[in-house]
Amino acid sequence: MSLYDELIADPFSIRRYLAILEPYDPLLETTVPLYLSDHGFTTEPDEVPGNQYFDSRLLSALSFERHLYRSGQLEGRSVPGFGTLDINNADGALDDWRSFAFDGRRVRLLLGGDRFRLADYRTVFDGTAERIEFDDDRIRLHLRDLQVLFERPLQQTLYLGTGGSEGDAGLKGRPKPLCYGRCFHVPAVLLDAATLTYQVHDGQISGVDAVFDSGLALIAGTEPPAPSHYAVDLAAGTFRLGSAPNGPVTAHVHGDATGGAYAEDAASLMLRIAMRASGLTLIDWSAFADLTLAGPMATGFFAGQETGMLSALDSLADSIGAHFGFDRQGQFTVGRLTEPAEIATESFDDSAIVSLEREPSALPLWRQKLGYARYWRPLSDGESAAALGAEARSDLAAPHRYADASDPTIQVRHKLAGDAQKDGLLATETDAATEAARRLALFGIARDLFRVRVKTRPYSLTLGSTIRITYPRHGLAEGRNLVLAGLSEDSAFDEAELTLWG
Repeated sequence: MSLYDELIADPFSIRRYLAILEPYDPLLETTVPLYLSDHGFTTEPDEVPGNQYFDSRLLSALSFERHLYRSGQLEGRSVPGFGTLDINNADGALDDWRSFAFDGRRVRLLLGGDRFRLADYRTVFDGTAERIEFDDDRIRLHLRDLQVLFERPLQQTLYLGTGGSEGDAGLKGRPKPLCYGRCFHVPAVLLDAATLTYQVHDGQISGVDAVFDSGLALIAGTEPPAPSHYAVDLAAGTFRLGSAPNGPVTAHVHGDATGGAYAEDAASLMLRIAMRASGLTLIDWSAFADLTLAGPMATGFFAGQETGMLSALDSLADSIGAHFGFDRQGQFTVGRLTEPAEIATESFDDSAIVSLEREPSALPLWRQKLGYARYWRPLSDGESAAALGAEARSDLAAPHRYADASDPTIQVRHKLAGDAQKDGLLATETDAATEAARRLALFGIARDLFRVRVKTRPYSLTLGSTIRITYPRHGLAEGRNLVLAGLSEDSAFDEAELTLWG
C-alpha cells in the first residue's frame, strides 16, 4: 500500500494540501507558477521543481461540487464542476496578485501527508480558475473543471473566399463544414460555381453514399462527371456535379476519416470533437472504450454554421444517454446512466449518515420516442422535386424520423405517466428503438432521488458509481444500491453530500 493509500484509509491521519496556480502576468507576458500550502512545504533538491517553497497560505481544503447532468436531471446537458479555494492575505503580501489574470488559468490541488515528498502527493483537482475575489484578509479563488476548454466554436477554420478550396468570395468568413459519422442529407457547400464543386467536410471523409438535387438522387460517377452524375474527392471532403442543379444539393455522408480512420459510434465521435480543443491533454481512454462497447450504434453530427463544441458534445452524448466531464485528475471522461450495479463500491449506514432527505423525482414514462436518421437539410414542399411522391416529399421535410418504445400498462398505475419525445443522432431505426426501450426500462418505473450527507474519506467517491445506503426510513432499512449522480465534497470536515438515484 502506498503512502497515499495509507493516508486515505486512515480517518485520523493528518492531511496536507499543496496548490499550484498558473495565472497570466501581463508584465512578463506569460504564465507564472505560484506555490501554496496549508503548512509550509519545501521540495527536495532532486525533485522538480527542486528546493521550491510552498508558502503556508491555504486557509481551507478544497470544496468542490460535481454532477452528471444539469439541473438535477438524469439525462440531457452536462454540467461543469465548480468550487472554491481560500487563501490567507491578512498581511497584504499578495495584494499584487490583482495585476495577474487568473480566469481560465490552470489550478492544481495536491493531497499528501507530513512524511510525503512531492512525488508522494496525488492530484485531487486539476482545473481552471473562473474568477478571483479579494477582501482585507482573504483571497477566494473560484474554480471550475476543464470543461471550459470546450467553451469555444467547434470549427475555427473559416473560408478565406479566395477561390479553390477556400471558396468563392461569398463564403469568406464562414466556418468550413464538419461531418462526423453517418449523416443524412447534409447541406453541401458550393465551393466553386464554375466547376460545381461542393464540400461536406473540412478534411478526408470515408465516403459519399448518395448525392441529391432537390431530393432526387444523382448517379455516382468518375471525373469528369457526366450530366446528372457526381464524382467524389474523399481526401478533400468534396464532390463535383456534372450539371447545374435545380435546387438544394444534399448528400448522405460517412464523415471524418482523418488518417484513413473512420468512426461512427458516439464515444469515438465525442473524442474526435473534444480533441479539437487546444489544451486537452489527459483522456480516460478506458472509459471511452467502455462506452464504445456499451453504445456501438452508428451516429452522426454535422456542423455547417457556427456551432459550439459543448453543444456538439452534448448532442452526441444525449443520443445514447451518456454523460461526460473531467475527473479529479483532470482527465476527460465519459459514462452512461444505467441501473445500479449489484455490487456497490462504497456503503454507508446510519452511523456514517449525517442527514438524508428524499428529493422530488419525475413521474415514470409510459412511452419514449427517440429521433433517428436526422436530415441536416430538410426540404420544404416548394424545394423538393415535383417528381417525388407525396410520401417522399413529406419525409424530406421532416428533420427526424422516430422510433418508440411503450408500455400502456404503466398508465394503469400512473395515470399521469409521461410521453417523452427526444430528437437524436442515431442513424438507424433499429438502434433508436433499442435505445428507446433501454430508456423506458430506466424511466418507466417510479424512481427515488435522495440527498444524503455522509462522513467519508475525502476524494474517495466517483460519479456514476454505485453506493449502498442503509437507513431506518424511506425503504432503506435492508440496504439499497443507488447511482451516485451528484457529489459535493467538503474535505475540511471529511463530509460529502451525495445525490443518489435508483
